[in-house]
Amino acid sequence: MTWQPIDFQSIVSFDKALSEQLQHYLEDKQTYYSQLIASSIPTELGASIPLLAPSHVQKTLSEGVDIFTRKVNQSLQSRSTDKIRWENLANTLNAYMWEYTELLQGIAVELFQQLEQVGIEQWRAELLNVVKSIKEILLHRMDDLKWALKRLESSLVEYRQNQTPQSKTWLSQFFPPWKTIIDHNINKNLEKSQKFLNFRYQNFQHRYEQYIDLDSQIEKRMSKFLSYHILGTLDTNDQDNFKRLYRMLKLWKLNQQAKAIPERELIRVLRYSINPDKASNLFKSYFKALQNKLFSQSRRLKEPLDKLHDEITSANEAIRQLEFQSSLSGQRFELHTLGATISAYRTFLLESDPNPYVRTRGGFSEWIVGQEPSQTKLLTEQEFDIEKLDAQYKLLSDSFRNNYEISKANQEHICRQIQAILHDMGQPLASQAMMTRLANEFVHKLSDINELGSHSSDSVERITTLLSRALRADWKYTSLYDIPLFHDLYAIHMHILPPITDRNHINRLRQFKLLIDKLRHWVHEKNVQTHLNEIELTINDMKGYLQDFLAQIQRISRDESFTKAHGPGIISIIYQQLLEYRYLFGHFFHQLRQTEMEEKLLRNRFLFVDQYFETIENKLIEMREEIDRMQDT
Repeated sequence: MTWQPIDFQSIVSFDKALSEQLQHYLEDKQTYYSQLIASSIPTELGASIPLLAPSHVQKTLSEGVDIFTRKVNQSLQSRSTDKIRWENLANTLNAYMWEYTELLQGIAVELFQQLEQVGIEQWRAELLNVVKSIKEILLHRMDDLKWALKRLESSLVEYRQNQTPQSKTWLSQFFPPWKTIIDHNINKNLEKSQKFLNFRYQNFQHRYEQYIDLDSQIEKRMSKFLSYHILGTLDTNDQDNFKRLYRMLKLWKLNQQAKAIPERELIRVLRYSINPDKASNLFKSYFKALQNKLFSQSRRLKEPLDKLHDEITSANEAIRQLEFQSSLSGQRFELHTLGATISAYRTFLLESDPNPYVRTRGGFSEWIVGQEPSQTKLLTEQEFDIEKLDAQYKLLSDSFRNNYEISKANQEHICRQIQAILHDMGQPLASQAMMTRLANEFVHKLSDINELGSHSSDSVERITTLLSRALRADWKYTSLYDIPLFHDLYAIHMHILPPITDRNHINRLRQFKLLIDKLRHWVHEKNVQTHLNEIELTINDMKGYLQDFLAQIQRISRDESFTKAHGPGIISIIYQQLLEYRYLFGHFFHQLRQTEMEEKLLRNRFLFVDQYFETIENKLIEMREEIDRMQDT
């Protein structure tokens, strides 16, 4: 026997090297048992009997049986009385043959037990060939052993007859013809093992062919990922995880009818291939990439044609429209694939949930008997987000077909109507019912501007001003926050705006959120009176940050760099910062109930916030008037 290194990965994954290692091992064992058979009858002194080659040379069972047969023939011709009893010889050979048979049987059983441990995610084209190769090796060894048993039986019968004394009666010499010297159960076990091998292999082959058929159907659908450009922008690991999850979900769905693979196996693979939380983050990353691309396309739509000259193949507007529509169409296909994958994954989690009260209704949340898992609730929210984003994609696609001049004229008319609504909202004694009505009118008119699909480059800055002034006028009842469409329009606007890189603003916004979260917690727990000192400190901190914001604007207005060339851009950025602060504080004020005296008093203590915002906006108006005077001169 020679030293053979162990290839652990090949054994676990059933690579081609596994059959080669098994072949080498069985050759060594066959040589070993061949030598045992050949040496079971010792060679007499002076006899010229061909022996087996040294142990490092591989030999077959037939060669060992040939040596054994020659020794039997020599023993029959010899007159020596020092011979092994045939009963002892038979017992020795039976022990050897049983040992070899059990070895082959154990390998056959272990083959399919280990094959069950190979997950379908590791099934590949060469797997069936490897299993078939191992099966053929074992069947061949078993056939060789059966042939060797017949040869040994024949030689042992002659050996027994030669040792039977002639003086004994015929009855004592009688040996039943149905009784063999070599244990007949060895041959029976070999036949059962061969049937077992063929039967289990046929079952596996049938399952494998069904799997290949399903996989070929899925592979056709997987080809669409070659044209998914947004998916290609994700990390390579995220791309592979999404494609693998998509493939396994499709396989799980198709297998529900084909029944080619045990359902528990697919459930195991899907549950352990990717964690639900990790899958949710993966979906979120893909969704974010598609969302960012949508707003990037919206910004591109608002750019003049001369800026797009390098991005399009021709200045022809028809070609530009064709390219734009093609890009949006491809992105919507990706979005639909993402939505279908999230829906299928949620259904899978519900139908395979360990809790029988959850999986009873097969993934329909409104029918669930038990409480729906938090992970699937999160996936449901992501499905709603995808539906909303798909509607935005459709809106942008439809808007691109509109004529630029008509779109601009419509915006001018709508803006005049919005200004009239804002004027009415600014009435100091407006009732809550009136503010609610005006807030709804404002939101619907603002929606008609269609900032997402607008061709006007001025629409973004205009909507920043309109939103900020609407929040200013709605300071008392914060009716805008009761309208879901308002939050959608605000989110669209903030995504279209370029991100602010000012570190002071980022730090202020983060501190405001932390302070508001603490206040919100105390209000929710109804511990306002208990934390009066902490609230006072929080108010002082907020005043400090707001004063810093105001001082920064005052310094900018006196700075020499504030010219008519850079001034409009600086004012736009400050308006964007002011809008973010107003939306954040307005959302908190909206949560303070006017029916609760403590919360109403707390709101009154925060009137300084509105006063700061008013002062800042007045300063911005002065700065804009200064820019206008510069341009006139």
